Amino acid sequence: GRLSYEISHNDVTQDEGSPDVILEEQTGVTRVCTVEFGVRRETLDNILNPSKGTWLDLAVIPSARVIGSEFDFVTLLAEARAFLPLGPTVVANRLRIGATQPYASTVADEVPVVSRFFAGGSNSMRGFRYHRMPPVNATQYNVGGTSLLEASTELRFPVWRKLGGVLFVDTGQLNLDPFHYDVRDLFWAAGTGLRYHTVVGPLRADFGYLLNPRDTGSDPFQWFVSVGHSF
Repeated sequence: GRLSYEISHNDVTQDEGSPDVILEEQTGVTRVCTVEFGVRRETLDNILNPSKGTWLDLAVIPSARVIGSEFDFVTLLAEARAFLPLGPTVVANRLRIGATQPYASTVADEVPVVSRFFAGGSNSMRGFRYHRMPPVNATQYNVGGTSLLEASTELRFPVWRKLGGVLFVDTGQLNLDPFHYDVRDLFWAAGTGLRYHTVVGPLRADFGYLLNPRDTGSDPFQWFVSVGHSF
């Protein structure tokens, strides 16, 4: 379990793509204070390179004026992972879902950009660059969302000695409204990658292709190089 208090001073001076057309008062100086209550349970056989077991994390993160914040909202975030060995191959699965609900005098459009959900990148939806997936009914990636849904499936298999390969499918969605999820508006990406296993975890190279780019203006081909599994 965990309990933490966070205070941040934020100065948003410019929003590329003018997201203020969609969101209210997203520029200027703000103060956000949150308290996080979290719990995690894991039964993994190896924290750096798991082949079996489960991982579950739940977090409740309220922000309130009574603890010094300028906004009233509460964020709920849950993530589950499951790993199943099939001989030398591992089937890895992840599901992440979250929502930020404003209350009192705060409305959804006023939840600050720094407290919103973003998706895209090597540890997220690999059909987009880091934090570049736009929310439903918007083409501007930098506005974030107050609802998040992500899921991934990986097939991890050995290639030669310490070298391994991966086939993956990622899907995800952001929404400007809290607790709004629609499977018809999911983005989908598929790809492959290489892993070189070391004592600090695998060195990773992934290639992802966005299957339904729509009108996002994003390059459907993405490359990522990192350390450690995506989850």
